[in-house]
Amino acid sequence: MNKYEVWSEGFRRSYWSGTAQRVYHHDSGKDMWEGKTFEDACEHALIACDWDMSYYDSEKNTFWSCKFFDNETDARKSYG
Repeated sequence: MNKYEVWSEGFRRSYWSGTAQRVYHHDSGKDMWEGKTFEDACEHALIACDWDMSYYDSEKNTFWSCKFFDNETDARKSYG
């Protein structure tokens, strides 16, 4: 198993916006996620952090159309 940081890119839609964010578990402080692949680690992170998986597209590896990255620099390229 490999360990990855998981970052969600920022977004801007109509009246809503947000900057990139690192996926971490608030209670445990866990911020590195294991998986055979990066996509596998993303799915583990979202489940552990109780994100609503109905908004997760496993084929595109997106959540509400926001892409996931394994580093902050790439995640912040769109909308900070």
